[in-house]
Amino acid sequence: WMWDAAKVHYGIGKHFVDAFYGKTMIHDPDEFSLRHNHGFESMGIYAHFQLPAEDIGVVIEPFFMTKDSDGNEFKGENGRSGDIESYYAGFRLARQNNKFFDWDITYIRQQGDYAEDEIDAYGYHLQLAYNFTSLPLTPRVGADYSYSSGDGNPADGENNTFDGAFG
Repeated sequence: WMWDAAKVHYGIGKHFVDAFYGKTMIHDPDEFSLRHNHGFESMGIYAHFQLPAEDIGVVIEPFFMTKDSDGNEFKGENGRSGDIESYYAGFRLARQNNKFFDWDITYIRQQGDYAEDEIDAYGYHLQLAYNFTSLPLTPRVGADYSYSSGDGNPADGENNTFDGAFG
């Protein structure tokens, strides 16, 4: 995706809050335009709080964002067309640059409307890694796991398939 977007940033020390607004550009490589067509519109807020390393050294990152499209180009489970009005809320917790073990957890919940269907979906990502600090070049071995919900009943009027906020 390509975006026309703006971001406002406010930081204090290692902590910050970002707010953004943007629209995806629908790019036609054969045509020059200063007024791009836009697909999705989004706004949101993202925060980063770093707890002191001498305590637990955890990063906490809550976020909220929207994703809207008024094009009526999406079909619901009943076959009727409509737009997307989607809301995302979640968080990221991480402890990185630890002497031995690092971990990272991201969870996101999605609600809203997909055409005439109700959206109720979620996704998460888990990461665990071990740092071999006593070896040259400090090798790192890790494992990642990602999951997103899917729609088990394509005729119930509820869309449970997680749709990435920016994809």
